[in-house]
Amino acid sequence: MAAEAAAVGSARAVQGPVPPRPVRTPGTGVSRRNLIISLAGGAALLGGGAAALAFSGDSAPPPEGRAGGLGTTARPTHPSGVRTTSAPSASPSSADGPEPVLLAGPDAAKAWSRTGKRAPTCLEASDKVVMVVTDKATSFMEAASGDRAFDALNTRNSFGANMSTYPTAYADGVFYLLCDTPGQFGLLAAFDAADGKVKWAVSLAASDPGGAKIVSNYGRQYLAASGDTVYVCGLVRKYDGKFSVHDPVTGYIRAFAATTGKKLWQVQGTDINNVLVPPTGSRLLAASAIPAKQPGRVQMIDAARKGARVWKEPVRYPSPYFTSGWPLTGYADGHFLFAGGKGDTLTVVDAATGTEKWHQRFEARNGDRVSMGTPFSNPDGATVYVPVGSDLVALATADGTPRWIATLDGASDSGGANLFKASLGLGGRHAQCSADTVFATDGAKTLWAIDAATGRARWKYSDPSQPDVGFRWTVGGDRVFIASHLTMTAIAADGR
Repeated sequence: MAAEAAAVGSARAVQGPVPPRPVRTPGTGVSRRNLIISLAGGAALLGGGAAALAFSGDSAPPPEGRAGGLGTTARPTHPSGVRTTSAPSASPSSADGPEPVLLAGPDAAKAWSRTGKRAPTCLEASDKVVMVVTDKATSFMEAASGDRAFDALNTRNSFGANMSTYPTAYADGVFYLLCDTPGQFGLLAAFDAADGKVKWAVSLAASDPGGAKIVSNYGRQYLAASGDTVYVCGLVRKYDGKFSVHDPVTGYIRAFAATTGKKLWQVQGTDINNVLVPPTGSRLLAASAIPAKQPGRVQMIDAARKGARVWKEPVRYPSPYFTSGWPLTGYADGHFLFAGGKGDTLTVVDAATGTEKWHQRFEARNGDRVSMGTPFSNPDGATVYVPVGSDLVALATADGTPRWIATLDGASDSGGANLFKASLGLGGRHAQCSADTVFATDGAKTLWAIDAATGRARWKYSDPSQPDVGFRWTVGGDRVFIASHLTMTAIAADGR
């Protein structure tokens, strides 16, 4: 996805690997031949076997669709901003703010559609190539046409991306993936986006403190790349047969050199839980994992100083349950964003010093509890977007001035009020941006493309046959790529 930072939620239990032979530690790089021999246990990473299991290039003609364009602008029909549904919607409390724009737009026209042999588990895209990962293989597709770009690899990820795990990243012409092969478990691999070749791969078990014997304690939830560093973040679990929400949770951040895969440093502790890696710079944000109703904090982690803790800011949220992914965080133009108060306040601080720049509290217009989601920003960082129940609020990063409010109408697929998915959980790739378009999914399993300048819908996309959990999608350049069951679809940002 395009420079997105995500929060890390609950850990998934991970089985320990049984490597077929020692893994070579990268130095100046790993040759393709040595990687094939040492990491795959003799099974070739490239070739016909892998290609047969990959997402295929079988083509399907683009179905008929209406031309894209700006959707109609409408205001809610109910008077005085009072909603007729029970959606927890909000408006900035410091000012009346702009009138909400009701989302309504044409169906998107598909640029191309392809059918594969395995359902994708996660996607990552540049402006030219889409990396499609399944439980059997990794394929690369041309972003413009959907044709096969490079030979498939037998690197795989069975669980894929979900609300709490993010096993893919893209930065500076390189795809990164947390994956397995038929002969090796727990790899971090880098692929050149220009030719699909393996740049390097390392065993995460070998870099665990204490070696591979305790690898099962180190759950891997979040992969991110920024500058010359790749980060793997997760939670450390003690499997002693007991579990309590009052037990402290230990998290970790592990840094690798982007050019070679060499491990650079690692930090861990109960003060590290969900980690935010901005697309640029060396300043990371980490939040403490706390038991219910106890105060937490966010703190800056300086990657340039091998993970040294710098400033800290308290965050209080009286949650009725253990929220391992709280607080929700974001980054925009040198600022860290995080949810505070009772989940109704967005606080913006200087990333270097922790000094508060401004904060914005949201109020439910119909008395319901505010359900603030993960804040995110457009690529240039000038605008912050906050999903709040059925509303998506755009604020100026500089001072928090409201720019527009886009609002959903109708019901979700379960019959309740329709909400933005980014407001329904502690993480997940449910909202992303291109240069001039905001993409967000809702509870009715619809993907909306929203004009970043006006808040009006450019187009909408919904697949009636999509899985119960919804489709997987990502943004690369000025296109959005959607995986639904065995079908991959591309749509231009402008819908045309």
